[in-house]
Amino acid sequence: MDNRAAERASAIQTEMRANSNAGERVVARSFYNELRERGYSPKELLAVSIELIDLVTRDLPKTQ
Repeated sequence: MDNRAAERASAIQTEMRANSNAGERVVARSFYNELRERGYSPKELLAVSIELIDLVTRDLPKTQ
């Protein structure tokens, strides 16, 4: 692969990561807004967040 092709591949990977991160932010913001509209307090949202982190942490060894 020549230098220009490598640079283009790197740029595409960077763009894909940025788009992925933007999608994750949209999902998180939507989830947050939905829970707030349903009356969850900031303290309850924190408890939900901790539970999500715990679930993901337990799932990590299974996916590696």
